[in-house]
Amino acid sequence: MHRIFICGAITPTGPGNHAIEYLMNVRAGVAAANALILAGFVAYCPMIDFQFFLSLYPGEEISEKVIRECAVSFVEHWAEAVLVLPGWEESKGVRGEVTAAIKCQIPVFYDEMGITKHFEAYDLIYKH
Repeated sequence: MHRIFICGAITPTGPGNHAIEYLMNVRAGVAAANALILAGFVAYCPMIDFQFFLSLYPGEEISEKVIRECAVSFVEHWAEAVLVLPGWEESKGVRGEVTAAIKCQIPVFYDEMGITKHFEAYDLIYKH
Protein backbone atom coordinates (compact mmCIF):
# COMPACT_ATOMS: atom_id res chain seq x y z
CA MET A 1 0.00 0.00 0.00
CA HIS A 2 1.43 3.32 -1.07
CA ARG A 3 1.57 6.22 1.40
CA ILE A 4 -0.03 9.52 0.38
CA PHE A 5 0.22 12.79 2.30
CA ILE A 6 -2.73 15.13 1.76
CA CYS A 7 -1.97 18.85 1.43
CA GLY A 8 -4.76 21.35 1.68
CA ALA A 9 -5.68 24.64 3.20
CA ILE A 10 -6.74 24.39 6.83
CA THR A 11 -6.58 27.95 8.12
CA PRO A 12 -9.45 30.10 6.83
CA THR A 13 -8.52 32.96 4.51
CA GLY A 14 -11.88 33.98 3.05
CA PRO A 15 -14.10 36.90 4.00
CA GLY A 16 -16.94 34.70 5.30
CA ASN A 17 -17.46 32.76 8.51
CA HIS A 18 -14.03 31.41 9.48
CA ALA A 19 -15.43 28.61 11.66
CA ILE A 20 -17.46 27.24 8.75
CA GLU A 21 -14.56 27.64 6.31
CA TYR A 22 -12.27 25.77 8.73
CA LEU A 23 -14.77 22.92 9.03
CA MET A 24 -15.18 22.75 5.25
CA ASN A 25 -11.39 22.57 4.86
CA VAL A 26 -11.24 19.70 7.36
CA ARG A 27 -14.11 17.99 5.55
CA ALA A 28 -12.28 18.26 2.19
CA GLY A 29 -9.15 16.69 3.66
CA VAL A 30 -11.03 13.85 5.32
CA ALA A 31 -13.02 13.19 2.13
CA ALA A 32 -9.77 12.99 0.14
CA ALA A 33 -8.28 10.62 2.71
CA ASN A 34 -11.35 8.40 2.59
CA ALA A 35 -11.25 8.30 -1.22
CA LEU A 36 -7.58 7.31 -1.18
CA ILE A 37 -8.10 4.66 1.48
CA LEU A 38 -11.02 3.19 -0.47
CA ALA A 39 -8.77 3.14 -3.56
CA GLY A 40 -6.20 1.05 -1.68
CA PHE A 41 -3.75 3.71 -0.48
CA VAL A 42 -2.63 4.70 3.00
CA ALA A 43 -3.42 8.37 3.62
CA TYR A 44 -2.18 10.87 6.17
CA CYS A 45 -4.57 13.77 6.64
CA PRO A 46 -3.13 16.69 8.64
CA MET A 47 -6.58 18.27 8.68
CA ILE A 48 -7.37 16.05 11.67
CA ASP A 49 -4.32 17.19 13.65
CA PHE A 50 -6.71 19.43 15.60
CA GLN A 51 -7.22 16.38 17.79
CA PHE A 52 -3.80 16.96 19.37
CA PHE A 53 -5.11 20.24 20.75
CA LEU A 54 -8.16 18.59 22.28
CA SER A 55 -6.01 16.54 24.67
CA LEU A 56 -3.75 19.31 25.93
CA TYR A 57 -3.84 20.11 29.63
CA PRO A 58 -4.20 23.70 30.84
CA GLY A 59 -0.92 25.51 30.26
CA GLU A 60 0.27 23.10 27.54
CA GLU A 61 0.65 24.44 24.04
CA ILE A 62 1.63 23.17 20.62
CA SER A 63 2.78 26.03 18.44
CA GLU A 64 1.88 26.52 14.79
CA LYS A 65 5.60 26.15 14.02
CA VAL A 66 5.72 22.70 15.64
CA ILE A 67 2.57 21.51 13.85
CA ARG A 68 4.02 22.65 10.51
CA GLU A 69 7.35 20.95 11.26
CA CYS A 70 5.49 17.71 12.02
CA ALA A 71 3.64 17.90 8.70
CA VAL A 72 6.83 18.56 6.73
CA SER A 73 8.53 15.67 8.54
CA PHE A 74 5.72 13.35 7.44
CA VAL A 75 6.27 14.49 3.86
CA GLU A 76 10.05 14.07 4.04
CA HIS A 77 10.21 10.75 5.89
CA TRP A 78 6.92 8.95 5.25
CA ALA A 79 5.14 10.02 2.08
CA GLU A 80 5.61 8.33 -1.28
CA ALA A 81 3.46 11.01 -2.92
CA VAL A 82 1.62 14.20 -2.05
CA LEU A 83 -1.94 15.06 -3.06
CA VAL A 84 -2.63 18.81 -3.16
CA LEU A 85 -6.29 19.75 -2.77
CA PRO A 86 -7.99 22.65 -4.57
CA GLY A 87 -7.85 25.99 -2.78
CA TRP A 88 -4.29 25.57 -1.49
CA GLU A 89 -2.88 28.73 -3.08
CA GLU A 90 -3.16 30.94 0.02
CA SER A 91 -1.78 28.29 2.41
CA LYS A 92 1.73 28.78 3.82
CA GLY A 93 1.59 25.25 5.20
CA VAL A 94 0.84 23.67 1.81
CA ARG A 95 3.62 25.68 0.18
CA GLY A 96 6.06 24.34 2.78
CA GLU A 97 4.86 20.77 2.34
CA VAL A 98 5.06 20.93 -1.46
CA THR A 99 8.52 22.49 -1.27
CA ALA A 100 9.66 19.65 1.00
CA ALA A 101 8.22 17.07 -1.39
CA ILE A 102 10.00 18.60 -4.37
CA LYS A 103 13.32 18.75 -2.47
CA CYS A 104 12.92 15.06 -1.58
CA GLN A 105 11.88 14.15 -5.15
CA ILE A 106 8.49 12.99 -3.93
CA PRO A 107 5.85 13.25 -6.68
CA VAL A 108 3.23 15.96 -6.21
CA PHE A 109 -0.26 15.48 -7.66
CA TYR A 110 -3.28 17.72 -7.90
CA ASP A 111 -5.87 14.98 -8.43
CA GLU A 112 -6.39 11.41 -7.28
CA MET A 113 -6.37 10.05 -10.83
CA GLY A 114 -2.76 11.18 -11.27
CA ILE A 115 -1.75 9.27 -8.15
CA THR A 116 -3.59 6.14 -9.28
CA LYS A 117 -1.98 6.20 -12.74
CA HIS A 118 1.48 6.90 -11.30
CA PHE A 119 1.39 3.98 -8.89
CA GLU A 120 -0.17 1.58 -11.41
CA ALA A 121 2.80 2.28 -13.68
CA TYR A 122 5.25 2.14 -10.73
CA ASP A 123 3.91 -1.22 -9.57
CA LEU A 124 3.98 -2.60 -13.12
CA ILE A 125 7.65 -1.65 -13.49
CA TYR A 126 9.02 -2.37 -10.03
CA LYS A 127 6.84 -5.18 -8.65
CA HIS A 128 6.92 -7.55 -11.61
